[in-house]
Amino acid sequence: MKRTIYTTVSALALLAASPALAQSVSNVTQTGTSATATVAQDGSGGTNLSDVTQAGDANLAQVTQYSLSGDQNHSTVNQTDTASGDRATVGQTGDGNVSTVNQAGDTSTADVTQNGSHNSSTVDQAELTADAHATVSQYGSRNDSNVGQVGIGAIANVTQTNAVDGSVGNHSTVMQADVDSSANVTQNGQENTSNVLQIGLGSTVNVSQDGTNNRSDVLQAGAGANVGVNQSGDANTSMVGQLAIDSSVTVVQGGEANNSLVGQLAGGSTVSVGQFGATNNSTVTDLADGSSAIVYQNGTSNNSNVSQNMASQRISIFGFTFDSPFVNENDHSNTSQVGVSNSADISQYGANQVASIDQIGSGNVSGVPGETVGVLQIGTGQSAYVTQHGIGNASIVEQGGNDPTTTITGDSSHDNMATVDQYGADGTSTIHQDGDSNVASLTDIGTGNISSIIQDGSGNNADVLQEATGNVSNVTELGTGNSASVSQYSAGNLSNVMQNGTGNTATVVQGSGGQ
Repeated sequence: MKRTIYTTVSALALLAASPALAQSVSNVTQTGTSATATVAQDGSGGTNLSDVTQAGDANLAQVTQYSLSGDQNHSTVNQTDTASGDRATVGQTGDGNVSTVNQAGDTSTADVTQNGSHNSSTVDQAELTADAHATVSQYGSRNDSNVGQVGIGAIANVTQTNAVDGSVGNHSTVMQADVDSSANVTQNGQENTSNVLQIGLGSTVNVSQDGTNNRSDVLQAGAGANVGVNQSGDANTSMVGQLAIDSSVTVVQGGEANNSLVGQLAGGSTVSVGQFGATNNSTVTDLADGSSAIVYQNGTSNNSNVSQNMASQRISIFGFTFDSPFVNENDHSNTSQVGVSNSADISQYGANQVASIDQIGSGNVSGVPGETVGVLQIGTGQSAYVTQHGIGNASIVEQGGNDPTTTITGDSSHDNMATVDQYGADGTSTIHQDGDSNVASLTDIGTGNISSIIQDGSGNNADVLQEATGNVSNVTELGTGNSASVSQYSAGNLSNVMQNGTGNTATVVQGSGGQ
């Protein structure tokens, strides 16, 4: 049996000579074997208060406090019954630091270091929390950290620093429940806030924030999932909700007032968001297993929305028809916007679909914000590629969009391909495909050109090229195996092509090539 208590009060002689001066107080209660408590306090005109209560085997608590004049450090360590192997180390330097550590369970470890004024740290590793580990280090003033862990093998590391001239601290809350979880939060600057709630087997969360008034909220429940958030600058906001197995979310934001929202509910999927600049907005909703969504925005006031959604499948059995959930999987999207006030919107329903939007310039729009989706895919195996470089270009691509209920049936669209390339200003393009294996391509090099392609059937092909200014092209193909080619090189041309049937061919050339 080994019981060791060391209590040191450097101002003891001064207290005896002058009772009116501030004093340090230490209370230690130990019950059990091999418990060790070491408390060292130096008041230096302030008042330190330490309470250590240990009950169980092999507990160790070490508290070191140094207080400046006029304020008080507080440290409370409770390692309760059956808490064998618990260790708590608290070191506080500065004015009025407060640390509370409560541990119950096997092999729990808490290490708290605070340097500055008005820091506050609470570590609660709940009852029967085996192998839990929490380390909190705060430097600066008025930082706040709360760590609560319930589960086996949970690890949380929180480091917060504050600017020398800062008066408002950073805030961090970590709550982990279940087994094999890990959370790591590092914050530099002022008024940054990080909230992590993690419930999952073998999941990890890593948050790093540097700047002022950044906020990160992470909710994760799922085995083998991972979330990484890195924000630098001012007033950036990231919200991640991931309830899936073996999925990952990465958010990187640099600049000012950027906003990212990710809802990940699909297994084996990845989401990556990178935003740099000011007032950019990104929303990603992923419900398709094995899918990926990539968003990159650099500039000012760009907006991106990606939805990989749940569709229904219409099934008929013994004369009964009903809709059941469709297995959404392997949908992939890539959005890249560089410039000012560009907008992109992608919605995917089904499986094995690819959508890509690349916009450089200002005021380019894929879809109508709040009204029409830029790229809408309902079916399987469809691909859409939109590139708009310039000013004020607009495009809409719809593949399998005739059924507003997003229900996959035997008549749904499959294997359609659409490509839009607009280089110039104020161009407008629309592609609508319903059926199977249709191919549509629009290329616009000029100003104020308008182009529309409608394909309803299978195996149709349309290719439109417009240069110069003020050209209009309309292509409609209804049937099978129709082919249309439109090239307009000079200004102010109008072309209308209507094909209905099978195997029709149309070629339109207006103006001189290259003019």
